[in-house]
Formats: sequence, C-alpha cells, structure tokens
Amino acid sequence: MERDWHKLLFTFDGRIGRQEWWIVYCINFVIGLTVVFTVFGLLISGFSLNSYGPMTIVWGVIMGIILFMFFCFGMWTAVVTSIKRYHDRHKSGWWVLVGLIPYIGPIWQIIELGCLEGTIGANEYGADPIVRQPTL
Repeated sequence: MERDWHKLLFTFDGRIGRQEWWIVYCINFVIGLTVVFTVFGLLISGFSLNSYGPMTIVWGVIMGIILFMFFCFGMWTAVVTSIKRYHDRHKSGWWVLVGLIPYIGPIWQIIELGCLEGTIGANEYGADPIVRQPTL
C-alpha cells in the first residue's frame, strides 16, 4: 500500500494507528538526539566566535538555521501525528496540549497514543485506519 507522506505529516484531518505514530515518534526522537548532540558537540569542541575568523560566524549561523529547521520539522510532525492519533482515540486534537504538563504530560501521551487502541470503526474524524477482521 502506497503511503501518502504529505497527508501523514502535514494535514490535521483523519486518523492514524499506533504503528504510524510510533514510526514518526522514533524518527523524531533520533532527529532530536542528533540535534542535541550536534549542538553540545559544537559547544564542547570550543566553537567560539572569539577564537576564529568571520567565516566561523557565517558557518555558525548556517548551522543554527539548519538545526532550527530540523527542530521545527520534528515539532510540527509530532503535533500533527499526535492530533491524528487523538482523533483515532475519538478525542479532540486539543488533547495534544496535555503534553505540556511537566512530567505527567509526556508519560500520559505515550500511554494514550502509543499503547491504547483506537476506536473501532468510523468516527467523526474519519474511517478506521486499521483493517480489522470480524470476530465470529
């Protein structure tokens, strides 16, 4: 089955299952770690504006812009997929704001979005993203 990445990552409508949410979550986690370790690596290696010439400033700005773009892309895709996952749980996308509660919010979201099953059948947000076999 062909996956529509644009619809998955950039639109708020529809529903997604746990598998798609975990894939995006893990990719965002790896991108986030890469950004953090790159920034810390630059800081620890003595990346200083005082010890290098003007090209260091240019490369620092370019690197900052690239890292900021990765950060924004990761945050956007995390919010979009979490909203779709809440839709699959038959909840409003505004529940994504629970993730802003310190300590409890991220744990709540991992349990709610990554572990609990979505509603079976169509709901007001769209068709069931998982094809289920009928039980006898």
